Amino acid sequence: MISVRDIRAAVSEADAKLPRICSNGRQLRDISDEALKALQAANNPPVLFARSGQMVAVVKDEKQRLVIAEVNADALCGHLTRSANYFRVTAKLEEVGCPPPTVVVKDILALPPAAWQFPPLDAIVAAPIIRPDGTILDTPGYDAETHLFYAPDPELHLLPIPENPTSEQVKAALELLDLAIGDFPFEDKASRANLLAAMLTPIIKPAIDAPSPLGLLDAPQEGTGKSLLCDVIAIIATGRAAEMFSAPKDPDEWRKVITTALLSGTTVVTFDNISRPLDNPDLCSVLTSTFWADRAMRTHSQLSLTIKATFLAPSQR
Repeated sequence: MISVRDIRAAVSEADAKLPRICSNGRQLRDISDEALKALQAANNPPVLFARSGQMVAVVKDEKQRLVIAEVNADALCGHLTRSANYFRVTAKLEEVGCPPPTVVVKDILALPPAAWQFPPLDAIVAAPIIRPDGTILDTPGYDAETHLFYAPDPELHLLPIPENPTSEQVKAALELLDLAIGDFPFEDKASRANLLAAMLTPIIKPAIDAPSPLGLLDAPQEGTGKSLLCDVIAIIATGRAAEMFSAPKDPDEWRKVITTALLSGTTVVTFDNISRPLDNPDLCSVLTSTFWADRAMRTHSQLSLTIKATFLAPSQR
C-alpha cells in the first residue's frame, strides 16, 4: 500500500526536476525568457499551440471531448506553474515559493506568436484523414505536416488501414458507407453518388489545397431525413453530430456565424433550416477560399483561419 510519505516523496522528486526561476530582483525580460523556455520544454507532446495570432490549447470539455480553447492569462499562469518552480528572495535572503508573476504572464502573452515557438494548429479531427502526400494520419496527437490534432473517440476501434488497399477492401468499405445511408430515399443514382462524395469530403479535404463546394441536401418535403443525413456525415468524420447553425436572416450576421464556426475547430458545419436562397458574399467567400479573415469579436485583432471545415445545408425545395 502506498503511504502518504511515498506520495510526498514522489511529488518532491517531480518538482526537483523542474527548472527554478527567481521572480524578483531581476529584469522582466530575463524572467520572461526563462519562463518561456521552461514552457517550451514542457510542451512535448504539444498541448499549447499558435492559431491566428492567439495562444490556444487542446483541452477536454465537460463531455470529455477535446476542443480548441484560447489560453488567457489565468490559463497561461497554470501552464507556467506546472513547467517550473517559481520563488522569490526575501529581505533576509530566504527563498519562498510563489506563483508566476502576473507581469510575466502578460508579457509572454503580448509577445509575437513566432516568439512562443509553439506549433501551428488548424483544427481537431476525430477520424483518420489523408495527408497531402497521400499518407494517412491515424496516430493520435498532433501532426506537424497537416497542422491537425487527431483525437479519436475512445470508443473508436479501427482495423489496420492498408497503404495499398485491394479491390475487395475498397468494395467492403463502400458497402459500409451504403449501409449507413441505405434507408434514405434518393431521387436517382447521381444524388446517391453526391451524398457519398459529401461523406468522404471531410476525410480527404486536408489533402486538398483548394476550396470544396457546399453540400446542399434538398427534398420536396419535410421529414425526409436531410438533417439526419448531415449528422451521419458528421459522425463519420468527427464522432459526433454536426455543429448546427441557423442561417442568419441579417446579411451582416453571416460573417459572425462563419467566424464562430471556424474558431471552434470543427471539420463539419451545418447551416440548418434553409428556406430561402443562399445569396450572401461572406458565404460565397468561405466556400471559394482556403483562408478566412475577420476581426475578433469585441476587439480590433485580426483573425486569419485556415478553412478545414466542410459546409452542409439541408434545404426544402
